[in-house]
Amino acid sequence: MIKDYLREEFDRFASKVAQLHQHKAQVNKIYTEQHQSIQKFHGQLPDWALESQYGIKHYFHFRSPSTGEDLSHDSPPLSLEDRLELNVLQKLKTYQWLLVEAYEAFEDFLERAYAYCGLAGMSIWVRPVKWSHEGSNDIKHYHQLPTPKDRKPYAQLQAFRRASKHFERYESDNPTGANYRVILVLIEKLRHFIVHDGGYYNDAGTLAGKVQRELPGMDIKSVMGFVNSFFIPHAHSQIVDLLEYPADPKADKPLGTFHDPMLGFFRNLIEYGLLIFETIQMQREAEKR
Repeated sequence: MIKDYLREEFDRFASKVAQLHQHKAQVNKIYTEQHQSIQKFHGQLPDWALESQYGIKHYFHFRSPSTGEDLSHDSPPLSLEDRLELNVLQKLKTYQWLLVEAYEAFEDFLERAYAYCGLAGMSIWVRPVKWSHEGSNDIKHYHQLPTPKDRKPYAQLQAFRRASKHFERYESDNPTGANYRVILVLIEKLRHFIVHDGGYYNDAGTLAGKVQRELPGMDIKSVMGFVNSFFIPHAHSQIVDLLEYPADPKADKPLGTFHDPMLGFFRNLIEYGLLIFETIQMQREAEKR
């Protein structure tokens, strides 16, 4: 049963991320069709139409809690360009929250995989300070981090790094070419901006400091070049950019090829989860000897 638990948790995690990728594909289809619909609507308006001359207004209706009077608030009218930009922004916001869900699914899997190591008596798990559940068969007791100052997911990942040379090597040097350690820090920071700041950030220095704290010893300039590639200017700030973009025409790619950051992140999270799963299997076999 304990062996099946880890496999079931990984399968649940992988299925969740695969489902989010399906949602992402549907979102792309919906907003592409909406883009075409907006253009078609404006193309059919006569020159004398108010919508064509002044844009389309949106009225929001509500009531006064004191008098019950019907009230309304009208936002600035939206031109064709405004509506197209809003459509792209809505698509981007949806992508952002799909990434948040995928990251949180990874974090949940990591927490359970780490707890599994404790329940199975493996060296990956670090006994917490003042822990009082010796011999417990309740896996929830093993979710606890080593010290109150530790933060997930970094404490669990550091425990894997400390206990497994395989994990320490392959999370950053592997056949896929992905540095999962750097990518996870990036996704975790993007998630923070999406959840707490509407997907925007203004202070590049603060972001660099936070990234460097999680990646000690790495060349922060090259790392920040990668991190900053996922932000674009918008509304006097920087917004998390997860939209598809055309491949470099100079690259040896078929015409019409696009880069898909979301697909890349989904794959990276599943692959990192698989590395955790494989590391536990290898460590369990090694500790049986």
